[in-house]
Amino acid sequence: MKPTCRLYLFFVCALLTLFSQVVWAQYPSYISYNIENGAPSNEIYCLLQDKDGYIWIGSDAGVYRFNGVQYEHFTSDDLKARSATGLIQTKSGKIFGYNFKGQVFYIDSGGLHVLKNWINPVNGLAIDAQGNIWVSSQNGCFYLDEKELKIKTYISKLDPTQQSFASSIRNSENGDIYYQNSSKLIKISHTGAETKWNLSKEFQERPILISNSKTDPWLFSIADNRVYRILLYMSFMFLPTRSTHFSP
Repeated sequence: MKPTCRLYLFFVCALLTLFSQVVWAQYPSYISYNIENGAPSNEIYCLLQDKDGYIWIGSDAGVYRFNGVQYEHFTSDDLKARSATGLIQTKSGKIFGYNFKGQVFYIDSGGLHVLKNWINPVNGLAIDAQGNIWVSSQNGCFYLDEKELKIKTYISKLDPTQQSFASSIRNSENGDIYYQNSSKLIKISHTGAETKWNLSKEFQERPILISNSKTDPWLFSIADNRVYRILLYMSFMFLPTRSTHFSP
């Protein structure tokens, strides 16, 4: 082979190698888990990675723990529905969640247990800095001690007469609790202090999605077929700063 041909082939191989690396960097490898390759369901409501690295799955088929190879199913005869969502982990390692029949359950070394004294609908779970489990419900906001499992109603210090629909409860990494209460956003800090913000009219009585965060979370509201990012604009209210059209 002539030297010019060898040089040409060298450059072609080099370009192909460089191109393949660029393509690989733009499209990282991934694995898709579904019922065809052993996953328990294609309808997943929530995912949680626990302190030991296991992946917990809340789905229409129930709650499962995945170790990277096998799926372990957790259930109980006391459950009124198979569906599971809202999974969180406490400091002691217990997994709490709820189903669409309004049952709150927890999983420990003894299996899955349903809270016997819970009688309210559920739409969210969170955990504070002290290890208390918080529950948002259409009947208000509640919390319970992990050890005794005694349920208490949370009464707002800023508005003790107000006990209405609560939703979208979340906790920050430092244990602050955030939830929506009708036309307000409530924050209960890990020190026990409470802050209340009024939401603008277009977001009142509408569900707000609250993100996980290290400190103050991001808030999203779906209104008029649009998705809004809401940021703390002033000390007393939230205003939309950007909107993206959302097709129904």
